[in-house]
Amino acid sequence: MAGAGGLAAQAAPAPRSTLPDLAYARAQAAKYRDVPVWQAPGPALDARKARGKTVYVVPLLSALPYQQALNGGLKAAAKAAGITIVEQTNQGQPPQWAEGVEQAIAAKADVIALIGAPDPALLQPVLRKAKAAGIPVVVGNLVNEGTPPLANVSARMDLDSQATQRVATDATIAYTRGKANTLIITADEFSPSRGIVAAIQDEYAKVCGKGCTTTVINVPLAQWSTRLRGAVLAALAADPEITFVHAIYDGMTAFAVAGIRAAGAQQRVKLGTVDGSASVLELIRRQASTGVILFDIGTSLDWHGWADMDVILRVLTGAPVPASQHLPRRIFDATNIAAAGTPSAPQAGYGTSYVTGYSRLWGLTK
Repeated sequence: MAGAGGLAAQAAPAPRSTLPDLAYARAQAAKYRDVPVWQAPGPALDARKARGKTVYVVPLLSALPYQQALNGGLKAAAKAAGITIVEQTNQGQPPQWAEGVEQAIAAKADVIALIGAPDPALLQPVLRKAKAAGIPVVVGNLVNEGTPPLANVSARMDLDSQATQRVATDATIAYTRGKANTLIITADEFSPSRGIVAAIQDEYAKVCGKGCTTTVINVPLAQWSTRLRGAVLAALAADPEITFVHAIYDGMTAFAVAGIRAAGAQQRVKLGTVDGSASVLELIRRQASTGVILFDIGTSLDWHGWADMDVILRVLTGAPVPASQHLPRRIFDATNIAAAGTPSAPQAGYGTSYVTGYSRLWGLTK
């Protein structure tokens, strides 16, 4: 991919007089091809003040690999800081989340952390109880940066998923040389999805203009295995000019690729996605430059776990909570997929600068 690259930390600038702006798209797509380097999210804090505290973690769904990777980073960071983590295991049901919060209140937890994250909108009765008991609630990995405050939530570790998707769009513009006819696959039941699609379309308008067009299909998560392949096949049949598929979550990827192949369109239609799961990275590694999947923009969930702990420590010590943790991102394609390991692993390719960085920021090492 020409100038394949990573993610922008900011939105695209104002519309240009000459579009498409391939120089901008290529530059944006080149920023994050290498190992990300940790940036301090805010001022230093003294984590020793929180040593011995107990944090009750209520996950989205305990058995989910995504959740386990997040929790692994959180637990490693907690161990370094001398924090006790009590995980309230569940099967992803809102009543179970509420029960976990209730148990944390009864145990007089120092912090309740909704990581993954259970939607606090569904937990307001128990979150009001936590507030009345003087227990702060932290939400991690749920909403995009800039989202308005959530009721009865003390602090958040937010995602920058819209910025990630903007750079995926820039990479697509660069690859297609400003002639992308893109099929965007979304799943509207996830709260970030509508904002993500709007950001993608806005980036096309600002960077590509009339040279790029989009079509959007919505396939709910429960139907990915049964309907997504056919939905892609139908979309390609309805518009033979489609040249690219943008799967906003890479759990969609295998089904979307099956639809492209069923249409016999694997030579003219390519795919880009976001999340960096091991299965998709492995497909890129095995197929290299001959495959349908051009790139996957990934992030380290272990790093995310440390970022969650940074917010928790700030709540415990009274330090200011930053608006952004400068979360890592890296675009993987045929040129650098070896960095993801053999076989591909979801935490490979991001380095360990965050472990050293957070430890120093928290005053645990020099």
